[in-house]
Amino acid sequence: MDLLSWERPTATIYQFPVSREIGRVRQVALALNSRQGKQAEKYWRTECNRLFGRLQAHRMPDVRIREEIECFAAAVQRELRGMCQGREQEPIGGDAA
Repeated sequence: MDLLSWERPTATIYQFPVSREIGRVRQVALALNSRQGKQAEKYWRTECNRLFGRLQAHRMPDVRIREEIECFAAAVQRELRGMCQGREQEPIGGDAA
């Protein structure tokens, strides 16, 4: 093996789906639930921008980032619906350990 011709190995890094970050989903849903109108819109835009920046820092393609944000938004909506219905929300992601 020629040590001078060594090439750095490549690896694929998989980002944990943000829609499965249950604590974050609930935190955002609670915050949105306590805001209304423009205040809620500003908070949501800020959260989406933070999320976009975080995923971009991980070098995720923009198309994939948008998909992740859409899934996150759906998870937050499910959590909000559960809060509004006044019942315990089903765990997001099933019964995984």
